[in-house]
Amino acid sequence: MKKPDWKKFSELRKVVLERFCRRVFEGIHEIESDSEASFHERYLSLYQYIHDSNKTMSLIFDGTTKMLATTQLRAMANYELLEDGELEGFSDEVLRAIGRDRES
Repeated sequence: MKKPDWKKFSELRKVVLERFCRRVFEGIHEIESDSEASFHERYLSLYQYIHDSNKTMSLIFDGTTKMLATTQLRAMANYELLEDGELEGFSDEVLRAIGRDRES
């Protein structure tokens, strides 16, 4: 990954990490607010949710290097963590590597 793409990725990664964490907290709130489930059921659901979220977070965000950046960017897209326009400014090379075409 070339320097301009790396710089853009590094900035985007911070935004997407916050977005991911916000979604996790929203999920936690949904689980803890489920008044039809017992506290034990909510605890078990919460435990599994956190476990799954940690695995996803690790896949997307751990070990950030230029070699992993395109894989992580692809994962961000696959987990629907990217918003419209956030891939603008990346080179054609990066967009091809993550399976995206330049938006018209």
